[in-house]
Amino acid sequence: MEKPSTVHCQLTKERKIMARELIKEKIKQIVTILKKEPANWSDLKKITSLADKTLDCYLHYLEYWGFVQKSDNGWQWFENIRTYETEHDYQLAIYHSRKLIDTLGGFFPLSIDHSEWFKNKKVLPIKTNDELILCDMVRDHLKTGYPKIYSEILVFEELIEQRNLLAESLGEYNSKIEKVKLIEFVANFTVLKSYVIPKAFRKEVEKIVKAIGPDRLSLIEKAHKNYVESLMKTSNELRHLTFVVEHGEPLLGTCEFCPKSKISQSK
Repeated sequence: MEKPSTVHCQLTKERKIMARELIKEKIKQIVTILKKEPANWSDLKKITSLADKTLDCYLHYLEYWGFVQKSDNGWQWFENIRTYETEHDYQLAIYHSRKLIDTLGGFFPLSIDHSEWFKNKKVLPIKTNDELILCDMVRDHLKTGYPKIYSEILVFEELIEQRNLLAESLGEYNSKIEKVKLIEFVANFTVLKSYVIPKAFRKEVEKIVKAIGPDRLSLIEKAHKNYVESLMKTSNELRHLTFVVEHGEPLLGTCEFCPKSKISQSK
């Protein structure tokens, strides 16, 4: 007879496999429906028998990966097919796109610490004019091909500026802690305390939190929260974009240095 823990592990594994198969089946059902014709929320819910949160989750993922779009009439299947006239044209486009994707780490203002955000990716700091030109090219592609992502980046850059100004304002306390780190420690102090703040800085941060008062602390907490939320949202968008390009899809949009390729595009 098998040990109870072993049996439990096997059952858990089987349940996970069954759950994955069920998810795939339901997503396939949604895709089949939308490929035939657009459908509203009520129709999809009635046909799939999914709970509201589950249906919303599946549609969100399909929209995120560019398979469906939401319209006034509900949801519809979406295809954006680009066909390059020759293999050479495609290879030029994908080479150009991959070169630009490699510069994403340097695309943002230098005030950001990229180390955690682009962990395990080959990202070089901006040092040369060539790299600055590449970053301008990335910005042009995002602006013309991904306006939603581009607008989110503009918001993110504004939040960085706000956060930096608040960090500078804490200079009056003559802290030895790096200003951007100090903002993070102060913003998280009342919520997370020792889980975020190194022991060596804890007393100093506590002293500053008491000195700045509740109103100013609330302003710092709100600014940091908005910054973190925008950072996560933007980084997820760019990680997805990187994934798509790395798997063979050239960037949408154009820049001054785009290779001249002949493309037919259908929707």
